[in-house]
Amino acid sequence: MLHPVVARAEGGRLRGGFQPDLLRHARTVRRRCGGAGDVGDRARAQKGREVTGRWAAIEAGGTKFVCAVGSGPDDLTGPVRFDTLGPEETVRAVAEWLRSNGPFDGAGVGTFGPVDVRTGSLTTTPKLTWRGFPLRQALERALGVPVAMDTDVNAAALGEHRWGAARGIENFLYMTVGTGIGGG
Repeated sequence: MLHPVVARAEGGRLRGGFQPDLLRHARTVRRRCGGAGDVGDRARAQKGREVTGRWAAIEAGGTKFVCAVGSGPDDLTGPVRFDTLGPEETVRAVAEWLRSNGPFDGAGVGTFGPVDVRTGSLTTTPKLTWRGFPLRQALERALGVPVAMDTDVNAAALGEHRWGAARGIENFLYMTVGTGIGGG
């Protein structure tokens, strides 16, 4: 089993002046999907939706999508794997499985990129059929819940910051080597 290595920053900065902004990503997820006791809970309650404390998680990779539903790393249904095919076909299969394992309050997506996090669309990805696809919008429509989305490497870094090797560390760099190479 490989264990992540955490690079601690000297003086709050990493090489080249890069400073990861994971807290911004965490706030974005919280704003879009809500969390216990916040405006998201009140908005869902007003719509008549029961707050479950459960979330859908989607790793959208270039070769596979991996999905789970749960309230935290120790409470998961799944994970289940789907081959990455065309956008509509993949979203349909993922949404069907997630809905059958609901309910949940929102979904978080770590996706292959590049991605425009403002619009939730994939941009200049080498996967031509996915280029320009509005993934966040398609998932929100299919699932009926808010969806927060970022690159897979930023999502992994956020997970390490919250639950893993970077817990309690303000500045660190998460590197990944797979189909592509990235850092978050």
